[in-house]
Amino acid sequence: MNGCTVSKQELMQHINQGLTNLKQIQGCEYKKYIIYAIFDYICKNREHMHCIGKQMAEVIEYTLNKFIEDMNRETDSYFRQKCNCYKIILKDYFEWGASAKQ
Repeated sequence: MNGCTVSKQELMQHINQGLTNLKQIQGCEYKKYIIYAIFDYICKNREHMHCIGKQMAEVIEYTLNKFIEDMNRETDSYFRQKCNCYKIILKDYFEWGASAKQ
C-alpha cells in the first residue's frame, strides 16, 4: 500500500460529490454549509491528502482562496474566518503542493 489508510478513490469521491452538490445548490447560505462539509472533510483527512497528488493540493488551495475572494463581497465574517482557519490547518498540505512547481 502507499501509506494511505483512506484510499485515493474515497478521498476523490467525497470531494467530487461535495463539488457536485455545490454546483447544484442555489442560495449562498446552503453553499456555505457544503463548503464547510468539504473542507472539514479535507482537514480531517489532511494527513492522507498527499494520496491524491500535489496538483490537487494546488486546485484545493485555489478553490478555497476563490471562496474567500467571492465572500469578501459579502458581509459574512464568520465564513471568511472559517475559511482562513482552513488555510491555516492545511498550510503544510498547500506548501507541499506548491513544491511541485519547484
